[in-house]
Amino acid sequence: MFDKYPRAQELIEKHNYEDSLLTTPWVRFDQEEAAIALAKVILTQKSLNSSAIHLRVAAKKQVDTDYLSLDNKLHVFAKEEARSELELTNEDVTRIFSYIEIGGNRYR
Repeated sequence: MFDKYPRAQELIEKHNYEDSLLTTPWVRFDQEEAAIALAKVILTQKSLNSSAIHLRVAAKKQVDTDYLSLDNKLHVFAKEEARSELELTNEDVTRIFSYIEIGGNRYR
């Protein structure tokens, strides 16, 4: 079932999670919400690469919003798979988003 996702498969086996696979909410939004979220991320990325300074400034703020809103809707195994595919460690993500505070605490 998870042959395409080696990091997630590794975590599933490590934590003996096989019995819970069919009842696990891997993403917590429907297809329409996922499409909208993806479109927002794509627009943010295009704005970050824009030559218009005002678009780049707005996009830098939007990255944080995108990260926080999507992070809450993904299962930890799905996030680990994404990090693995992007060849990022948890430390890399912490460094990239080190300035974000959640509940008064810095992202870790």
